[in-house]
Amino acid sequence: MTEVVQLIPSFARYDAVGSFTRELDQLLDEMGYRTRIVADEALPGVESLAVPFSRFKLRPRGRRVIIYQASTTSRMASWLQNRDERLILSYHNITPWRQVSSFEPGVAKALKQARGEVGRLSLRTPMAFTFSHFNRRDLARLGYQKVKVLPPLISLANFERPKRPSGGRWLFVGRVFPSKNQLLLLTALKAYRAAYDDQATLTIVGSPASTRYQELLVSAIDRLGLADAVSLKSNLTAAELDAEWKAASLFVSASLHEGYGFPLVEAMASGIPVVALCRGAVGETVGKAGVLVHEATPEAMAAGCHLASGALAGELIDRGRERVAQLFDRNSLHRYYREMLAKAID
Repeated sequence: MTEVVQLIPSFARYDAVGSFTRELDQLLDEMGYRTRIVADEALPGVESLAVPFSRFKLRPRGRRVIIYQASTTSRMASWLQNRDERLILSYHNITPWRQVSSFEPGVAKALKQARGEVGRLSLRTPMAFTFSHFNRRDLARLGYQKVKVLPPLISLANFERPKRPSGGRWLFVGRVFPSKNQLLLLTALKAYRAAYDDQATLTIVGSPASTRYQELLVSAIDRLGLADAVSLKSNLTAAELDAEWKAASLFVSASLHEGYGFPLVEAMASGIPVVALCRGAVGETVGKAGVLVHEATPEAMAAGCHLASGALAGELIDRGRERVAQLFDRNSLHRYYREMLAKAID
């Protein structure tokens, strides 16, 4: 029996890379392969699901294929350079280092190193897959010639809501990080409250990935007079996160770089209108199911939120659910992945 080993640098319970890895592991198991997840770092909640890379040993016999979940720098990449097993790259994109260098120079250095690692692996593997044509073009720049584009495997079973709450309750879900550009969301909320609804609020849910940027956000909230309107939340339980989705009337994103945008899909599946800065793969993720803002200004974001909160809201909800149903039909998506994986592995 062929063994398929997934290598993941950092394995977390709720983030996009970790969720995708678990979904893929389940599908590979259903296809009849022996599977293992190997993590260089396993965060609380998933430790039991992965073998630590420091203790990982390949079985002496049998055929195996390795899938590398590439999203950041890792010693796994160097290790893979010296292996002869068949390698498949699963690419989640790497944030451009220049977007974070002024806040986190150490992180910027690591991101730059990660791009070099992924580029060198192009000489090692004939095949990669990713989730957007934006990512495919990035891989082409790194030397990959054969790249399959498929929507990501996402579990959306718990995202249906009976009705959309009224009122201006904005929600953003994602890391607190310079490239996520939450500062623009704050100034957009300030502009929106001045022009349209002085009771509008914003909840930002996500773990701080940059202390300096987190401090800047907190300072900006006070400076803008938004202490009573903005909540920063992290380390939520599944039930607490679900409650935030259910309470939101609008999902907002000002991210400067997205290789796909999992929370955008979750918002559409939840029946929440989406307003997003059109950068990276955001446009091809949302399509015509949300309001795409092309100018990174508070006024443009506020105007987009006003548009999505008015008469257009119901239409956006319908479009979002239709788009999710089209792209993420479980049977169809599993069939596409089965075909792709069978060709790549066998």
